[in-house]
Amino acid sequence: MHSDIDTAAAPATGGDSPLASAAGRRTLEQAIVDTVRDPLLVLDGEFRVVTASRSYYSAFKVNRAETEGRLFAVFL
Repeated sequence: MHSDIDTAAAPATGGDSPLASAAGRRTLEQAIVDTVRDPLLVLDGEFRVVTASRSYYSAFKVNRAETEGRLFAVFL
């Protein structure tokens, strides 16, 4: 999955920064989401799940494969 989270505000960085690659940005974004105590879903512009917090996976006893990429309406 790709991330639709806007990183335009991030400063220009060199190759040693975690923001230097898409994988590094994804890891950083996931780490931020995982710090949220309450269950959290991150949606894209089409209301598909981009990612979820660890607390979401734990609270609803689901995994990434069951969650990411699915339309939010499925969870209602």
